[in-house]
Amino acid sequence: MKESEQNLRYLKQLVLFPFREYRTDELQYMNLELYWLYLFKDVIGGNANGAWRAWHPPDEEREGNPIFSAINLELKRGVRVIQHARGEDQVHYSQGGNYFPFQPYLNHTTAEALEPELEILELCFLADVSEESERRSREIWKRFCVDLVSEPVMEELIRHYEDEVNMPSVVP
Repeated sequence: MKESEQNLRYLKQLVLFPFREYRTDELQYMNLELYWLYLFKDVIGGNANGAWRAWHPPDEEREGNPIFSAINLELKRGVRVIQHARGEDQVHYSQGGNYFPFQPYLNHTTAEALEPELEILELCFLADVSEESERRSREIWKRFCVDLVSEPVMEELIRHYEDEVNMPSVVP
């Protein structure tokens, strides 16, 4: 078993999992960051020889934007996860009153502090910690980071997902 998979299993066994109080509990926030890190590493195969590295600094406000981000300057690609808050008192709904635990989109942005002149393609998604989000995160990260599918193919995959779950398209 890979180290990233072992670490992910360990986090899921913690009493506080799925870390719903991350906004008020520093330990839960740190464990939530680790959850997304280990999930990403499990998908891309460890650290992919160092090609993928940390990108945005930690969210000082602990709002979860981003809860995780990584960049690969050689591929001109980046990923960012925005923690989708879902708890007893904070359920987020999309248009039409349906909750979508996973909401992906593509964005063109700069590599910011690392290389401000370099434009990259960023795969961004809002996600909660659930079996569905984990499964969908794995699928889309594999296609974007490992299979390196083209931007038009990624856009089509996202449209297909939105149609499958009956999600209205939202432009970020």
